[in-house]
Amino acid sequence: MLDTHCHIDQYPDPLAIAQLAERKRVTTIGVTTLPSHFQEGKEFVKDFRYVRLALGLHPLAVEQHTPKELALFKQLLPSTAFIGEVGLDFSRHGKATAARQQASFQYVLEQIKSRPRFLTLHSRGAEARVLEMLIEYQSPVAVFHWYTGPIAHVEKIQASGHYFSINPAMLQSENGRRIIQQIAPARVLLETDGPYVQVENRTVLPTDGELTIKRLAALWQIDANELQAQIRNNFNLLMQPIKAAAAIGKVS
Repeated sequence: MLDTHCHIDQYPDPLAIAQLAERKRVTTIGVTTLPSHFQEGKEFVKDFRYVRLALGLHPLAVEQHTPKELALFKQLLPSTAFIGEVGLDFSRHGKATAARQQASFQYVLEQIKSRPRFLTLHSRGAEARVLEMLIEYQSPVAVFHWYTGPIAHVEKIQASGHYFSINPAMLQSENGRRIIQQIAPARVLLETDGPYVQVENRTVLPTDGELTIKRLAALWQIDANELQAQIRNNFNLLMQPIKAAAAIGKVS
């Protein structure tokens, strides 16, 4: 199983969630909001096999993107192959800080340029601009987390080689299902965005990928086992250049 976007540190007991993922062998990427949060949490999961923390600079935390945090991002970058949550938010929640967000996102893309990383993106209300910046700064392949933007952009994102991560909430909404119908199975990964998603009257867990697989397979009318194998293959293909770089010491 797979969870490529989970806010482990936002659960009431983060260590218990990490231990659950480890025990159930769910490859889980714990995204962070700021480099300082990554730095604080990395020690707790350093010996885990299935849990990795991602180095984040969340667009809605842009007021906290201080020179100290930006310098820390650069300092910590060699220690991880996973970046997130980063990106842009031009919704009503982030519109007022759009210019500052773009400066921070540009900084991230400049730092990781030509360096293979797993990059999980926030793009709410800014889908077109995020894709433009990925192209402009020659970003590595990225993953659009919980995509809610125009269907017209889906094909452009796929054609550029990027992926989409799907969570249970997307399958519970009509708009989410319409978007998913436009995504090729070869461009799909799983996420939970926990703890910000509810499933079956409870908070989602990294182990809920199986539920997402079943619902996604039903929507697409394909075999669930085949879909699970496809998604794992997608992840392995995305990770190949990252692992190759790690093998020669470029990232850890």
